[in-house]
Amino acid sequence: MQETSAVTRAREIALVRSLAQLQDDDDINIDDEGWDSRVYIVNRGLIVFKFPRTSVARVAYANEIEIMRQLDGGDGVTLVPVVEWVGPEHSYLGYRGIVGRQLGRIASALPDADRIRIGHDLGQFLTVLHGVEFDGLPTRTVADEIAEFTRKFTASQDAIAAEFTGSEMARLDEFFSARLPERMHGLGSEPRVCHGDLGLFNMVLGDDGRIGVIDFGDVSVVDQAKDFMGLDGVMLTAALETYGGSERLRAKVDIRTRALPALDLPFYLGKGDAAGVANCVARLRATVIDGAG
Repeated sequence: MQETSAVTRAREIALVRSLAQLQDDDDINIDDEGWDSRVYIVNRGLIVFKFPRTSVARVAYANEIEIMRQLDGGDGVTLVPVVEWVGPEHSYLGYRGIVGRQLGRIASALPDADRIRIGHDLGQFLTVLHGVEFDGLPTRTVADEIAEFTRKFTASQDAIAAEFTGSEMARLDEFFSARLPERMHGLGSEPRVCHGDLGLFNMVLGDDGRIGVIDFGDVSVVDQAKDFMGLDGVMLTAALETYGGSERLRAKVDIRTRALPALDLPFYLGKGDAAGVANCVARLRATVIDGAG
C-alpha cells in the first residue's frame, strides 16, 4: 500500500484550502489507497481534489477532464462532477463533487426498489455516455481485455492456491486460458466511449437520492459490456432494460462478470487486505467453480 508523507499531505491540503477558499471548519479527508492518485475529499464530497502519483496518471487526467466537461454535470438524473481547478501540466485536478455515500458501502442494505431505480438511472446515463464522441482516447480490443484478465489471474494464482483444491485450480486455469477467450472472441465487440471502471465503488448515492458517477480516469473506447460488468442482480437487470441491452450484450456482460474477481485480486493482495482477497476468492468460487458455464 502506498502512503503519502506528512510533509506532502500538509502541502497539498494547504493548496486545496487556498484554491477552494475553504474555511477553518471545512472538513478534509484523504483517501490514500489508490495506486494512481491521492484524493482529498472536502465536506463529504462537496469538493474533491486529486493529485497524481505518476506521469501516467497525469496523462489520464487529461482524458478525465475532457469527458467530465463533455458530460457537463450529468443528465439531470445521474450526476457527474464538474471540473473547476486544473494544475499546471495536470499536477492536480479539482472538481465540484457529489455529497453522499459511496454506493459500494451501502448497496447491499438498500431495498430492491432502490436498487432497481438506480439501475434504470444508470442505464439511461450509459446511453448518453456511450454516445459521446471523443477522439484520441485509448482503445482496448477484446484481445486486450482478455490479456488483462489472464495476466492478473496468473499473477495472483500462487497467492490464492491454498484456497482451492488442485482440481479447482485446474478449472480456474482452464477458464481463464480457454473458455474465457473463446467466449469473448465469439461474442465480438461493439466499442463505445466507456467509463472503464464503473463499479459500485465509483458511484455515490447523493443525499438527494440521485446517483453520482465519479473517477473517469479509465475512460477509453472499449466494448460496451465493460460498463455493466460491475453491476449485479436487479440493478444490472434494470440497467440493461433501460439501455436496451440485447441477449448478446447480456452474454458479454455475464462472461466478464464471471472473470471480474481476477481484476480485483492484485489490488487487495498488494494492500495486504485479507478481507478483500477472501471476497475475491469467494466470488471466483461462485462464478467459476460453482457457476454454470
